[in-house]
Parts: sequence; C-alpha cells; structure tokens
Amino acid sequence: MRLNESRRNYYTQKAKEKNFPARSVFKLAEMDKKYSLVKKDDAVLDLGCAPGSWLMYLSEKVGPSGKVVGVDFQDINIDPRGNIIFLKQDVLEVKPADLKKVSPFYQAVLSDLSPRLTGLADKDDAVMAEYCQKTLCLAEALLARGGNFVCKMFESEFSAGFFQAVKERFSFAKRYRTRITPKRSREFYFIAKGFGC
Repeated sequence: MRLNESRRNYYTQKAKEKNFPARSVFKLAEMDKKYSLVKKDDAVLDLGCAPGSWLMYLSEKVGPSGKVVGVDFQDINIDPRGNIIFLKQDVLEVKPADLKKVSPFYQAVLSDLSPRLTGLADKDDAVMAEYCQKTLCLAEALLARGGNFVCKMFESEFSAGFFQAVKERFSFAKRYRTRITPKRSREFYFIAKGFGC
C-alpha cells in the first residue's frame, strides 16, 4: 500500500471513530490550531459544508452562544445541533442578504468547495476559480472587520491572481497545504486573517 493511501485510510478510520462523516475535519482542525481561525461565540459561514464534518467541528468550537451556517446543494449527514443552521442551496446562487438574515456579520468565512472532477484540468480549474471568486465576494459582503477567511484552491493559472486579490483585502494571507493532503494533489488552501485591516 502506498504511503498516501495508507495516510488517507488512517484519517478516514480516525474520523469514523470520532463520528465525523469525513476525514476533511482534520484539515480544518490543523489549520485552526496553527492559525486560530475560529473562537468561542463566533458566527461562522461554512461553504460547501456537506457531508458536515466541518460543521460539527465548528459547532463545538464556537459553543452554544456561537452560530455556524452551512451552505451546500447536497444534504449533510449529521443532525444539526442548536447552533447549526443548514441552507440547502447552490453556493453560486446564495445571496449575502439571505445569510445576513441569520447573522449580520461573520467572524470567519470558510470554504472547502470543490467541483465534481471531470479529469479535464482546464474545466475543473475554471469551476474551482469560480467557486473561489464567489467565496471571496461573500467574505467581502459578510465578514466583520478583522475577520478570517479560508478557501480551498487548485494549483492552476488562476491561483496566483486569486491570491493577490486575497492579499489586498486582508492583513495576513498565506498558501497552506495540510499534512493529510496527498503529495501528488494540486489542492491547497488560502488562509487569510484581518479583513479590512
């Protein structure tokens, strides 16, 4: 068994043991531990939230006085807790006004969005870039001053330009690959803090 496959299987099993529906929760936990993205009482927006692992992690992190809003066109595989609100909607179609009805401002906007991969890199990269642009637009409309931003991206012709757009809006911005991301994968995250500062 190859190392990457072994690592994926390890984290998949670990997620099951902790009752998370997907191993992606460990990516968020790693980024949050390193960069302190979310804290108690925050309002957080989770884009592309299905199957729900990030929602579960965030719900625990923000506590009963916080709020976690998840958006995805797919159903989630968790029972929403008291501080979780799930909107079954295509992220590309969701309006800031809909999200402001839940919370006027958010302390973090996070996206683990990914297109259904076709194997055609140009097509997949273009869809991913569209998701990233939508995520950044929502962040601009919804983040409180000083808020944080996480957005998954593929290494492509679009990534450098998008990173520049992120850097212009936040006081701190970094590209980050999690430990459990396979080495051959083009996936990484943009992490940014200090919106409008």
